[in-house]
Amino acid sequence: MKNFIKLSKFIIVCALTFQLAGCLTVIKKVDKVLTFRNYELYESNVEYSMFDSNDNVRISFTQGKLDVRVADNNQWLQFGRETGSTFFPLKKISITEFNKDIEPFKAFIRWANKTYQEREETKLSINELPYGYIVVNETNTLEPLLIFGGKADLFYPPKLMALNKENVLRILVTSYSIKNNINTGSD
Repeated sequence: MKNFIKLSKFIIVCALTFQLAGCLTVIKKVDKVLTFRNYELYESNVEYSMFDSNDNVRISFTQGKLDVRVADNNQWLQFGRETGSTFFPLKKISITEFNKDIEPFKAFIRWANKTYQEREETKLSINELPYGYIVVNETNTLEPLLIFGGKADLFYPPKLMALNKENVLRILVTSYSIKNNINTGSD
């Protein structure tokens, strides 16, 4: 009789667990519909640092990780940082225009591979390109950084975030990986 009671409890717990998992799926779908969200949000392994443009230095060397949005229809992906109600995005990468859309990141890597003197001489020409980012050599370390960000609200200065060469390479690797998974139908 004890075994029967234990088995009954186990079956009830399993049934409730499966129902709860189903409820969470429904809640997630309702949330997406109500918020007009057409993507899934994942945490990437790309680390960013907050950046002080006045002193031209990173405020902290590991602030957090960027999120990556992947469209429900698998047509695009986008890296950025969601802070409360604000999303600070990098350029959206379209799967159909993939090579064109990842060019800003490749351009940064090519620039970052140059010597400090060459980077100083060419950074203005890179910053004039319509990528929406700027490149800098950090004041104290002379490390090449890609800077992005935006204004969160009316009363605070813009938030700027910095990516070093290693993390821009992670963006490229992750982008290629997502693109290949989409093209092969893998998850």
